[in-house]
Amino acid sequence: MENKGQSAEEVVALADCFLNEFVEIRACLAPSQRVQREDIICQSLAQGIVKINFDGAVFVSCASLGVGVIARNHEGSCMAWQLRRFDHSVEPTLAECLAAREAISLAIQEYWQEDILEGDCRIVINRFNSCAEDNSYICAIVEDVRCLMRVVHNCKAEFVPWELNLMHINSLGMLTKIWMTVNSYLIS
Repeated sequence: MENKGQSAEEVVALADCFLNEFVEIRACLAPSQRVQREDIICQSLAQGIVKINFDGAVFVSCASLGVGVIARNHEGSCMAWQLRRFDHSVEPTLAECLAAREAISLAIQEYWQEDILEGDCRIVINRFNSCAEDNSYICAIVEDVRCLMRVVHNCKAEFVPWELNLMHINSLGMLTKIWMTVNSYLIS
């Protein structure tokens, strides 16, 4: 895919294409597999708690990973967000681990002391919450996240189904795709 010379309108059209692709994929899911907005009971958080949703994405065409993090306070207001690109890898579990590491690093940077990390990769969340030694290929990153979680006064990692996580990250995910596209112009 040639990225040079595309206008802002063309980048927005690409973002629209990604959104339409998501809608088409979601339409293929059986009704029992879908999570509807009206089915979600928003749990209110105690004041001072920050909920940090994270997600990773794989961009095979440019051999890159993109990670996105969005932090919200007890009122649901966005406190911070972050996007980052990692080159030379296309492994989804690695993307999720790197996204979690960015999330907890953001919490430490901002001095948030009570945090809930939410991600949609159960394997990754289970590894963060386990006391067992991790011998997988991502063990160094898992251990980094575990250590960083101990730095924060009260931090826990929770699994959320991808559709729930997507509701928090959807605009951030779209930003990630646009950012990756625009960023590839600058690299090319």
